Amino acid sequence: MTSLRSALPTSHALIAAAIAIGPFGSAAAAPVSLNGAAFEAPAACVSADGALVCKIDNQQFELWVNRKPLAPNVEPSDPMAKKMAYFTEVHEAAVGNIMRTTNNEAATQFSNYGTYSAMGSALPGKGVPTSPAVRFASVLHNEEIWEFMEVVAARSATIEALSKSLQASLKLPAAKPVAAATPTDKTAPAAAKAAPVASTPSDSSVIVPTAPDATFKSQLLTLQYPTFLEPIVVEDTATALSVKFRHTSRAAGPHLTLVVRATVDKLGAGVVAAQRKAAIEAAMVGKSASVPVTKLASINGAGFALLGVPDPAKGLSGVETIETLFVGDVDGRQLEARVTSEQKFSGEAQAVWGLMSKSLQLR
Repeated sequence: MTSLRSALPTSHALIAAAIAIGPFGSAAAAPVSLNGAAFEAPAACVSADGALVCKIDNQQFELWVNRKPLAPNVEPSDPMAKKMAYFTEVHEAAVGNIMRTTNNEAATQFSNYGTYSAMGSALPGKGVPTSPAVRFASVLHNEEIWEFMEVVAARSATIEALSKSLQASLKLPAAKPVAAATPTDKTAPAAAKAAPVASTPSDSSVIVPTAPDATFKSQLLTLQYPTFLEPIVVEDTATALSVKFRHTSRAAGPHLTLVVRATVDKLGAGVVAAQRKAAIEAAMVGKSASVPVTKLASINGAGFALLGVPDPAKGLSGVETIETLFVGDVDGRQLEARVTSEQKFSGEAQAVWGLMSKSLQLR
């Protein structure tokens, strides 16, 4: 696997000496930091040569973390569409490099790494060190691209369990709100005087401090939500739920809508998600940018995170907005979740989505 050195700037040399450690799960997990990313690692893993190395299932599993700044011509104040275009380009270039250096010919896409939205590619490999299985994820967080690369000869059930455990424990550094300058000149323009005390960087992966959480319980599901949202129940029966969580102080959002119903006209999640996306894009002016969303909590399905400008000619805001939608089919019922927010409040939108992903339970 030394050929993987070129896949990431971080050196990727195999650990020369064997590591005498016990089986996965034999002791309590311990905190470990990889290039600023915090994990809880089981006893079967040690930090060595810049990676987390685990000897389990008669294999060596390696986790590498790399960080890349945005390009010099991509500013924090730039529209999210420009950032996403650059982010997508960097991810696709890295995947192409990894495929070449590991003799992989195909990749399956995924859309989260732990609780963080991601562009992800799973490469199956051929079960040998010269062509290993690679799980590669790129996360846009706090004006940086974080790359996570898992490498092992072959993915097994034990390896999958280890990977899920590590991902679930992942914590990236919190973003600090950027304080806006307070005007002191009494002749300053009124717009400047009305500027907020603090603003959030325009990055959809920024996690911002939120109000205390509350719990919503219905006949069909439970979840936690930040208390800057207020639930408005439209329908709550043994067979259907419709509830809107509106922001308590601003029309710009984020807002959350949840619907649970019998599968609509036998249309699957993929068809419904595609219909919703087409309708949202039709209401946008200019070109929108999107990435797929295929999982919410433990539910597999179809969806997207889309960034665009609602068309003011159609009576809409004309302000850059992020729409995140997921549709999943579970036991004859269909769950639809949608978060809408003006892009400048996308940090709060991600906080809503992340809390829902961690806590959502269908009954």
